[in-house]
Amino acid sequence: MARNQHDADGHRQPAARAALFIDYDNLYTTFKEKFETGSDVHNTLTGLIEQCFAWVSGDKRQPTGPMTAMADFSTLGSDGTHAMTILAGRGIEPRFVSTASDPGAVEVALALDAALSPEYGVLVLLTGDRLYLPLLAALRNQGRNLMLGLLDSSRSEAAVPFVGESGLLDISRLMESKRSASEPSEPVIHTRITDSAALFALRIIEENFGQYDEVYLTPLLRKLSEVFNDELRDPKETVSTLEKAGAVWLEKRKGFPYDYTVLLVDAEHPDVQEIQEEYREEYLNFGGKQDSVLAGDHAGKGYDEAGRYHDSDWED
Repeated sequence: MARNQHDADGHRQPAARAALFIDYDNLYTTFKEKFETGSDVHNTLTGLIEQCFAWVSGDKRQPTGPMTAMADFSTLGSDGTHAMTILAGRGIEPRFVSTASDPGAVEVALALDAALSPEYGVLVLLTGDRLYLPLLAALRNQGRNLMLGLLDSSRSEAAVPFVGESGLLDISRLMESKRSASEPSEPVIHTRITDSAALFALRIIEENFGQYDEVYLTPLLRKLSEVFNDELRDPKETVSTLEKAGAVWLEKRKGFPYDYTVLLVDAEHPDVQEIQEEYREEYLNFGGKQDSVLAGDHAGKGYDEAGRYHDSDWED
């Protein structure tokens, strides 16, 4: 049953947003069972959620609504508070649901929130191995458009009647396709960055995405658009400026159901090193020079007259 896309006067309604409901409790448990990792599990999971976000909001051209991650964070090891901090910092609402008296409380809370949610264009459920079949059936009967992301998709065929083949997302494939940062495939000449917007963008990347080896391009461009708020500064052109200077490079990744692009920062670029060091100092001192990155004054700091960086021992 399709939803009416027009109002009472016959005018086409604006595209509704997508909403993400995340069973973080089950996602975390399944991840710990399925993958051996010495990295920060919560940072990794948040990265996977952001990748799903990029797929829905970017490739589906669907303005994305709220993202809610539900769990009894007190049961997620000793760093449950750390998980909530990371999620909140990435724009994902961490919803604490106590399972002390009811082990299935997270499932019930998520199902209620999804069933009673407003009319979003797409409802996306992200979970570990819970299929939520009764919920999917009920939402499908309401005419909702649904997507289901699973970290363990071994039983995913049971969900196909409700979400369709195209509505299934195997999150484990995103794990397999994600590679750690590597060296650029071709030799790169580092040149100084004189454009203040590009320098500011480097700082935004460090402050908002510095904990990741690679940055998903769609969320980054969205963030730059929000921060710039200026028609004269195009985020794509700014990224291109950083590429030409050798400060970053872009790589394609295999994804499901679509490939995607990531940005990697060259830690050897002196402008990158300067901003990273400045950010570290500001973090340690709880403050610092907020606008020094915009100065663009790099004369005599390891560059020749053509603007090429040539001194590997260059320091401030």
